[in-house]
Amino acid sequence: MTESVFQGRSLLSTRDYTKDELMYLIGFAEHLKDLKKWGVEHRYLAGKNIALLFEKTSTRTRAAFTTACIDLGAHPEYLGKNDIQLGKKETVRDTALVLGSMFDGIEFRGFKQEHVEDLAKYSGVPVWNGLTDKEHPTQMLADFMTMKENFGTLEGLTLAYCGQGRNNVQNSLMITSAILGVNYVNATPAELEPDPAIVEVARAFRRRERRYHHGDERPGGGRCERRRHLHERVGGHGRGVPVRRAREAHVALPGERRAAVAREEPGLHLPALPAGLP
Repeated sequence: MTESVFQGRSLLSTRDYTKDELMYLIGFAEHLKDLKKWGVEHRYLAGKNIALLFEKTSTRTRAAFTTACIDLGAHPEYLGKNDIQLGKKETVRDTALVLGSMFDGIEFRGFKQEHVEDLAKYSGVPVWNGLTDKEHPTQMLADFMTMKENFGTLEGLTLAYCGQGRNNVQNSLMITSAILGVNYVNATPAELEPDPAIVEVARAFRRRERRYHHGDERPGGGRCERRRHLHERVGGHGRGVPVRRAREAHVALPGERRAAVAREEPGLHLPALPAGLP
């Protein structure tokens, strides 16, 4: 049996995956979602033990990973900040060595990107980033899967992000949009604009994607833009929406599609677990 290209890999950032790999994971997640809807068992992880390590509290991420583990036949074990010695009597390396010796995979939701990277480095098992201060890659798979479900494709779409430009979700949205060829517009005050390093990472991925497609220069394909002033208008196809109305959410997604995106269970059908384990 030929090993999968995902065999044993962690998901620490979407920047570690190619466009084709991310699209495969999204497609496989849609397949798992259909199996669940049809009542077909898909216990790809039967007999596996998964540690759910949470430094930060969560509702959706915890519920999604727990349910996904059970659906896939694995046993999830929740480890909160008061349950283990991480950051107290033990270093991240110590924790990684212990958990890696007993569990088949580790999900981590915490404060520092360095911590999830060290878990992957020292544990010897796949590690999935459920949110850090820098990135939120599992949420990205859920977000772009939802967009694909509602629009049928990601090609040519424009994603508008309104709000604080220096946070983990914005970072991951900008980078993942660039990888997948989705137009990305960030509307944020000048004092909260995205980290220039993140902007450059996104631009580098876009340049790479253009070279891969032999110089395809479709208008607007995969652009990453920043809108610095709150009075500017965002949204595609001539239907601008004032940034001050950003609290209404999902300004780039009209009507029923907007409601569908808001309802999507983040991460529940993601293939991160089977992708990372034998």
